[in-house]
Amino acid sequence: MWRGQRRVRAVPSIRLWREIVPEAVATRRRRGVDPLWLLVFLAAVLAALALAGPRWKWGSGPDENAWARVQWAVRSAGGGVGGGMGGGAGRESPQVEAWIRLMEGGDLPGTVRVLLGGTQKDVSTDELRKGVALAVPPSDAAGGRLKLALLAGKHVMAEAEFRRPAMAGGRPFALLEYAAAGEPGVDPMDPALERVFAIQPGARREDPSVRPAVALVRGPGFSLSQLPASGGEAAEKGGGTLVIAQSDTALPGLVPGETITGPAEGWTPAVATGEAASRAFPWPPYVPLRDVRVFAMRTAQLEPSWQVLATANGRPWIALRTVGGNGPGTARVTLVWLASAPSTETNWPKSASFVLFFAELANRAWEVPAEDGAQGNVVEWERTQEVMGSPQTQNDAVNTTDLRSLLGAVAMVMLLGAVGWFVTRGRS
Repeated sequence: MWRGQRRVRAVPSIRLWREIVPEAVATRRRRGVDPLWLLVFLAAVLAALALAGPRWKWGSGPDENAWARVQWAVRSAGGGVGGGMGGGAGRESPQVEAWIRLMEGGDLPGTVRVLLGGTQKDVSTDELRKGVALAVPPSDAAGGRLKLALLAGKHVMAEAEFRRPAMAGGRPFALLEYAAAGEPGVDPMDPALERVFAIQPGARREDPSVRPAVALVRGPGFSLSQLPASGGEAAEKGGGTLVIAQSDTALPGLVPGETITGPAEGWTPAVATGEAASRAFPWPPYVPLRDVRVFAMRTAQLEPSWQVLATANGRPWIALRTVGGNGPGTARVTLVWLASAPSTETNWPKSASFVLFFAELANRAWEVPAEDGAQGNVVEWERTQEVMGSPQTQNDAVNTTDLRSLLGAVAMVMLLGAVGWFVTRGRS
């Protein structure tokens, strides 16, 4: 509006502001992207990728797409405890056998490798589809655990782990006690011996009708005639009886002697060697005695029909003999004599080998007829772990690297760098 005029005149607004902006600023180019915010943007992108869980697949070979579903089992067959009335050589130790059958699979080569513990064997795919039984080397089964795997080249298609069960797979057994508690000078049954069998889920206390059976014996005056009858049908269905006698018990062919005391540090027992070790009950290699100490033991006179399993101070410490089981319808009785009371005269119950020894003893003493005609007991091993492939999962599991950790770590470093840059810029 101009003074002196009574009307409004339109004036361009640019004329009012043209002197406000300096000429240097008006002619400057458009501002570029700030590198700080570009760093923040890239860190956010990497964090989002890390949350998505990307994987990188590398080096896929011809055998790495193979997959298989397998049916398998492991058992101990044959063998048993020996040293019978005639003092014969007895039977051989149990042999471990793995049975494998290929149920279905894809992209399989003509020959695959089977891993039996530390041993590998080549087997044709056609044989696996029918089912194949493979003998496991004793060294691979000695620890009571066995790993099986099916491989195509170096690629593992399926694997499983087995362990030998304690007390013959949890089958019911009678737990009987014969202790001459009323006689003077006779202590109650050793609690460690009682506990090692009583904790088993199949234990049936004082039920003589159950077969097989474990009889814990203590005190003089015991006779095999006190055991419940175990012939006929019971013997044919695995009615063997394991008799574990403490040091003061007289048994057929064994006369206990006096008790001797060891040094303060105790004696270290040793597995019997020589002719006795080659008899029917080889000492289990996974039952070490190096940490066991014997502080007292009873001497004994043994007939040649007894097999000495372990010695202490050069004297029999654990001895074994079998009676019966030489014909159809007759059950076998396995006699085991201990020269020391485990709880009071040794530290053996504190070692895991204590339970392992008596579990192996029971497994070999309880005879189960094999369906395929093998002689001796058959014990099915327990499967503890199993991993198999499928068409949907196999490719994702082969030669892949998870990138989540890498991308997340890079995103964190970039964000920390951006924060540090921002603080430094604010102070300058």
